[in-house]
Amino acid sequence: MLFRLAVLGAIGLLLGVACGAKPGPTAGNGTVTASSVAQAQASNSPSTSVTSSGSCAGPTECADCTKNGGCTFCTGSRTCMTFAEANGPNVACPGGLMLSHRDSCGSDPVVAARVHAREVEARRKSAADATAGMAPLGGPIVARLEQFSTLEIPIPAGSCNTVVYRLAPEAAVGNVLVDTAFVTQRSNYVGRGGFDLESRVSRTRMACSSLPGTVRFRLVDRWSYAPKTNGGTGSVTFETFTRPRKADDPDDARETSPRERGDGAVGVDCLDCTFPCSSGKTACERDCFRSGAEAWQKTVCNSTCDQIYRSCLRGCGAGCN
Repeated sequence: MLFRLAVLGAIGLLLGVACGAKPGPTAGNGTVTASSVAQAQASNSPSTSVTSSGSCAGPTECADCTKNGGCTFCTGSRTCMTFAEANGPNVACPGGLMLSHRDSCGSDPVVAARVHAREVEARRKSAADATAGMAPLGGPIVARLEQFSTLEIPIPAGSCNTVVYRLAPEAAVGNVLVDTAFVTQRSNYVGRGGFDLESRVSRTRMACSSLPGTVRFRLVDRWSYAPKTNGGTGSVTFETFTRPRKADDPDDARETSPRERGDGAVGVDCLDCTFPCSSGKTACERDCFRSGAEAWQKTVCNSTCDQIYRSCLRGCGAGCN
């Protein structure tokens, strides 16, 4: 019996060699074990790993991965790999981009999010820097977007002022703009802008005047500029900052142009005449915008407003137009 088993074993070994099979792994005493077979099967199986084991392995940031060339970065797995690995049959980049040049790293969502966060923080810092060296004028005023009436803040003569307004964290803004006016006896500067929904902080431009005046806020429709009292939900806080006007600061929010001044400085009497002309032209152009007419009709309408304005100025006397 033992002789027959030995013969059969020898025949099996010869057949295995003839078919090209590799000798099985053995233990130290030459015996094939179950664990050694399992190890051999694992070593002969093709790899499906997406991690890099080549010269590009290690960096988890696009800029570090692509700085020397020859490497590509997967934004989904945050993995750096060689071009050969990236183009191999078993490599995938789940939910991301393959970036191979340093200039393309701005497309990395993580990098883009960091840049955006820095921009938002810069806007917050800009609002804070604009009030450096200025003192609060009165206390903060809190208004509700659900019932926003016209807000007027008096400002003293001989001062420069800016107003910072902040949206509450829970505030939600509708399709409205902030209509801001800086009004004195001789000027009426009007500006419009939206709320900064990311930094939650906005401010008016610096306004200086030797005369007392008023800063006025109201909400207007984003498209028609019609006044609105319901601009969303939540609260917005307004805070005015002031400082003394310096000799080189402008006098009034809107200084008159050389054309409006003529050859000399414009006196109060001239401004008393030209200001209604400017206000009438602004109102006329606003009506043209809200008319709903065709584009060419609005152009004709604006030209008419300009003619009315020039005619008004001609009645203000020499040097005022």
